[in-house]
Amino acid sequence: MTAYRGAYESEKRPTLDELLADLDREELRELLKGLAARDSDLVDAIRVKVALMRPPPAGSAGARATVDPQAIRRRVSGVLHSLDRMRGSEAYWQV
Repeated sequence: MTAYRGAYESEKRPTLDELLADLDREELRELLKGLAARDSDLVDAIRVKVALMRPPPAGSAGARATVDPQAIRRRVSGVLHSLDRMRGSEAYWQV
């Protein structure tokens, strides 16, 4: 087992920048859509990041941010249901 682990650890894995460097716009878009389809939390994270990357619309200096209640419900539900597979004594320490 040690020999196998040593061989795996010595293998140089490309960085994320190296993996993404040769992808064009459409390939990046398809990659993000595919990953987001598997993880709804990623969709919410992408929404937040995109909103932060774009400048606010003109004249919205005093505007309040809108909150998607469905995203919050999904997140809370996911967190609460992640405790379902634990015994009560284990779940207690996770909260």
